[in-house]
Amino acid sequence: MVNYVVTALVGALLLGIKWVGYGLAARRAGAAWYPSARVSPWKVAAVRVALGLAGTALLAALTFAVQVATGAESPWPGLVVGVGGQIALRAALWAFVVRQFYDPALADRAALRRAVVGGVVLSYVLDAPNYLLATANLLFLLRDVNIC
Repeated sequence: MVNYVVTALVGALLLGIKWVGYGLAARRAGAAWYPSARVSPWKVAAVRVALGLAGTALLAALTFAVQVATGAESPWPGLVVGVGGQIALRAALWAFVVRQFYDPALADRAALRRAVVGGVVLSYVLDAPNYLLATANLLFLLRDVNIC
């Protein structure tokens, strides 16, 4: 029971990191690139986090399906779909957020490019705590089985 509670708390913390990071970025970028927009940066952040969760779940299912369909001997097909799909998914989600909240006609292409590239980079930066926790967890597992 305790493991589920800890997992839920860590998951909520990691989502909170994403929400705060996206909200601060939306406040700054929205004011700089789309000053006439009247949307809460926290609403933008909440939508982006929710879309990211849904998109990641779908991408994980697709990656698993590709891996099963191509055979479990080689990890490369699933890895290519997973990593390539993650970059494309993040870019598409940021473009959607910009279109939905800031520039419905996508008229300012330069601002769109900055928002998408910056958003993808920000998404990976905000994933750093996830990567650190995963690495620590792996090291504990290796220690427990006397490999490390």
